[in-house]
Amino acid sequence: MTLYLSTMVKIPAPFHPHKTYTKAEMNNDPQGTQPIDVNQVIMVMIDQMAGIAWQKLGLQNDLITGKIEKDLTQAKTAVDVVSQLSEFITPQLDDSDKRQIQTLVSNLKINYIQKLNEDNS
Repeated sequence: MTLYLSTMVKIPAPFHPHKTYTKAEMNNDPQGTQPIDVNQVIMVMIDQMAGIAWQKLGLQNDLITGKIEKDLTQAKTAVDVVSQLSEFITPQLDDSDKRQIQTLVSNLKINYIQKLNEDNS
């Protein structure tokens, strides 16, 4: 099964009954009649949690306030969740997507350690 990280379309609100489709799936099923795919939901969760991690690391503006809102405790939680979720989805991915997920997890962990060291110096 190949899941394309870079072609995800806008995600509906949480617990919305519609599935998030890749562009290829949208072309084949424009009415959205396919059942929810757990692997797609995990990919969406990884993407959302990674975005929150970058914000909490102070490397991106908070989407709500528009300001840098660094919180390393929350950043660690978000990084750990991304790491755990990636373990569920990795066996389903092709080699390119596996590398992309592994790189994401590594980059989040490295940036967390760097920010933690900055705060402790």
